[in-house]
Amino acid sequence: MNTTKYIKFVVPHCILVATLGLAATLATSVSMAASNLTMYGIIDLSLYYNHVSRDAGSWGPAISGSQAGMTSGVLSGSRWGIKGSEPLSDQWSVQFVLEEGVNAQNGSLGQGGLGFGRQSTLAIANNRWGSVQFGRAANLAYSYLVPFDPFSISGSQAGWGASFGSANGVRPNNLLLYQSGNMYGWQASVGYSFNTGFSAIYANGPSNTLQPGTQFFGTSANMRMLTAALRYSRGGLALLATYDAVYGASQFATGTGQTVANTNQATPKAWLAAASYDFKVVKVSAVIGQTFDGAFFGQGAGAGGYSTPLTTFSEGSNVLFAQGAKSSQYALGATIPVGPQGRVLLSWQMLQPTGALKANTELATQNIFSAGYVYNLSKRTDVYVWGSYGNNYQTFSTARSSVVGTGVRHFF
Repeated sequence: MNTTKYIKFVVPHCILVATLGLAATLATSVSMAASNLTMYGIIDLSLYYNHVSRDAGSWGPAISGSQAGMTSGVLSGSRWGIKGSEPLSDQWSVQFVLEEGVNAQNGSLGQGGLGFGRQSTLAIANNRWGSVQFGRAANLAYSYLVPFDPFSISGSQAGWGASFGSANGVRPNNLLLYQSGNMYGWQASVGYSFNTGFSAIYANGPSNTLQPGTQFFGTSANMRMLTAALRYSRGGLALLATYDAVYGASQFATGTGQTVANTNQATPKAWLAAASYDFKVVKVSAVIGQTFDGAFFGQGAGAGGYSTPLTTFSEGSNVLFAQGAKSSQYALGATIPVGPQGRVLLSWQMLQPTGALKANTELATQNIFSAGYVYNLSKRTDVYVWGSYGNNYQTFSTARSSVVGTGVRHFF
């Protein structure tokens, strides 16, 4: 072997490979620098005491019991996530969010054990025209009503989701969502889920038992959802109107593994309208809504994170399909600053059975009264105390739930 020729051949090629590797590394570094990547999260843990009761009736025997313990996500759902964006041009960008809920008291996953169950989306955005988003995300009633509620649709029974089921942590799978750009304070949005993944009870159908989410081939064979909203925000004034409708699966599986046609023709629908104004010394808000032909996402009593003996309005399902079942919802809220680091939270909400439900003597109007105080220890950490009382909870006559607690929340 001619050593000199070998060295002349190998050394330049090694230099070339090293140069290409360094160039690739630099290109990757530049690409990452050009992208915006953020890791974030919230840990919210609380100690609580909850007492529930109900007189005997057709729904079951009398109930009276209490529980004390630890729970997660009273003021904010505990979570961690990664979000980022990459500019495609001066006007266009690609954005993504992967967000996972956590039950911080025991380390388990939230949202039924789903990885990134809070949000898993990819979007194409334009600075002027808005964005088109794909994946699992909150519906518009939920994500847009959060700023109006003093408890931010959290606090379990204290959050307005206990009355406004269409805004109670609703996160459909397979959601295609368009959100317009902000035009003089206005924003319009509309979304469609090809398969929500929600569980359901189809009352008066071939089966009244709980049906899990489906994954059939054929779009109409699965439950679908429409969500739409129009909102306005300028200065201290904010306005919101939303509409949601869920279309039942055309078939579902039986216990023997066969499929049965769904003869239930109900289409649960809900609308709400909200307004708030920040007077600086107090922020006040109000919301009104109605639900038709069923119910959405009934809220369990107490502080969340565990099951109570009380029944939810949707009877344990994500969506109840029941023709003629109607309800009206109302809420008022106030957030009052107390000094530079504290604020008082006040809330009242009502869920009123109407339509075919009004004649049922076992049902009555729900009223929930809640109050809390939050004190900021730093920019990212606060402590809080709260209490809530619900009468005729989830509209079941004589059902009552009282909860008090104190907790700490940290943002990162």
